[in-house]
Amino acid sequence: MRSSDYVAIGLFYSVWIFGLVYYISIIFCHVLSIVYSKYIFHSEAKCCPEDLQPVTILKPLLGTDSNLVHNLMTFLDLDYPKFEILFCVQDSTDPVIKVVNKLLESRPEVNAKLIIGGKSVGINPKINNLMPGYLVAKYEHLWICDSGIMVSKDTLRELVGHMQPGVGLVHQMPYCQSRPGFHSIIEQIYFGGFHARTYVASASLGIPCVTGQSLLLRKSVLERMGGLSSFAKYVGEDYQLARQICDMGLTVRMSGRPALQNSGRYSFGLFCNRMERWAKLRLSMLPILILAEPLSETAPLGIYVSLALLYVRSIAFVIFVLHLIAWMMLDYIRICLVEGESLSFPLSHFVVAWLLRELTGPFIFVKALYDPYVRWHHRMFRLNWGGTAESIDEEQTAVDDKKIYKTEIHIV
Repeated sequence: MRSSDYVAIGLFYSVWIFGLVYYISIIFCHVLSIVYSKYIFHSEAKCCPEDLQPVTILKPLLGTDSNLVHNLMTFLDLDYPKFEILFCVQDSTDPVIKVVNKLLESRPEVNAKLIIGGKSVGINPKINNLMPGYLVAKYEHLWICDSGIMVSKDTLRELVGHMQPGVGLVHQMPYCQSRPGFHSIIEQIYFGGFHARTYVASASLGIPCVTGQSLLLRKSVLERMGGLSSFAKYVGEDYQLARQICDMGLTVRMSGRPALQNSGRYSFGLFCNRMERWAKLRLSMLPILILAEPLSETAPLGIYVSLALLYVRSIAFVIFVLHLIAWMMLDYIRICLVEGESLSFPLSHFVVAWLLRELTGPFIFVKALYDPYVRWHHRMFRLNWGGTAESIDEEQTAVDDKKIYKTEIHIV
């Protein structure tokens, strides 16, 4: 045999062995996430009354939708001894102000305030929105939670129960409340399937894998890191928060209550846009995902394994089909555990939605590779390596900032 033949054979077996090891590692993540989901999700909130420290809830608001009132009411109805809610709105002309004022009038017994006017400290619109609330927050424990999240009465008790000595941050895994429409099922399948596999497995191993939709942390820890404003230069502030908290020697824990996304604005197109934006953020913060993430998708991984088995042509296609069925079953089990009960939609809907999500996922990732720009809060940003970003229209940004931040901050 020629030397080139040996090289080709060596390359073939190297690719084959890598594929086998990688495939086994993904199976391990599947199994680990299912076992840990059974252990942690919907467990009873265990927290002694003396551990229930006062909490400031920071709610960034922008615009309204059909589910906003219900979502905000679930926070006013929390079963917790002492907390304050600070609803933060940047623009004094935002229609959400009227919605919040009506809610505050209907529940005067709740310690809740509306803060109008942001503070420009960086390119991150969410942090600019939250800064006035952060500066006047009365309590050490801060719960930063997005406007589209709904909660159960005991959610805050469960979160605080995890905030033990040595813990720097408690987060909720994003999931979706059941809503009308087939596109809602696709979101549930993504967040309870592909997304939950890595998210839950990482949490079980103590690896910080955090999304910023619902975070509980201590204000004193934030101040040691330079305060909330020090994260305004990042678009993905959640990842940077978790990473720096771990660098301080503190741990990050996942709550047993998923963060139930319940926005009234949802469609398949909006879902794809959000997945593309998230993929761009992940790639800017962790470039190694350019290689790892595509192969973690069901279809590319199945194709890779099938190609590795082409020399046994009679079973390669069978292996691919069995791979799809196995992945679908594992995702179904995990989603049921995240839900805490059987699914609210037929199995046939699950199969169709699962196949659609799995087939579109790789194309969304490829699209994200070729476009470093993201649109967020009506602005366009260019992402840089390391998770920082810059506005691509500085003149328009200056005009918008002048409009939003021209008035003094008002607390209602």
